[in-house]
Amino acid sequence: MAGALLAAACQSFDVQQFKSPRRVIIRSLLNSRQRWKAKSLERLDKLKALERKTVRLEDSRRHWRKKARQAERELRELQSQGEMQAPAEEEALEEAGLEACAKVAASRKKESLSS
Repeated sequence: MAGALLAAACQSFDVQQFKSPRRVIIRSLLNSRQRWKAKSLERLDKLKALERKTVRLEDSRRHWRKKARQAERELRELQSQGEMQAPAEEEALEEAGLEACAKVAASRKKESLSS
């Protein structure tokens, strides 16, 4: 491998311009190449991890958006039922709606802590 690298180096530029021994130059080039490959693999791993995280976050947002819409629907149903009932019962329904919102917020917080 070092011989092939040396041959390629001889063809691409004048090796005579270097004062260091060829073995030192080749070792330096090989080490540089290995560092570059390691850095590239590391960045690829980070990229894949970030892509997986993005997918998980999108799924989580979709899940919570669905739960919020469901809670809003339930709140509207409770409010529409409350309009038919006595005004005293409307206050109880509002509190129930607030409790439903609080439950959703608590479960969202619990879910985010577990992620």
